[in-house]
Amino acid sequence: DALASYRRAAEADPSHADAHAAAGRIHESQGRPADALASYRRAAEADPSHADAHAAAGMLNEVIDNLPESMLGYDAAAGLADAKTPVKSARARILERQGRVNDLDDMVRHIKHSKRGQYDGREE
Repeated sequence: DALASYRRAAEADPSHADAHAAAGRIHESQGRPADALASYRRAAEADPSHADAHAAAGMLNEVIDNLPESMLGYDAAAGLADAKTPVKSARARILERQGRVNDLDDMVRHIKHSKRGQYDGREE
């Protein structure tokens, strides 16, 4: 099956971030969030610039209401992804759910003034 293929690829080459991320998506589709998060973490460790792994971990953590970890995933992805990704709106959802209105205002202000259109979590 597909999961076994991705596992073999990841075992043969632990730096194969795409194999880890694909395994994470399969685990997630099977309703196994802990295994999915572990796979996404391995993908991000294998390739810290793997924006999809960071974003997927952020989204899954958001679904299971682990908002601090969700924000970490979104923050990492926001620093890597282009401005067209949904990471900024996901970060805004988390800030709103956490009642962090001032941080949300800062994020919006930063996006409006940023040449790249990305929010990296730093103050202006």
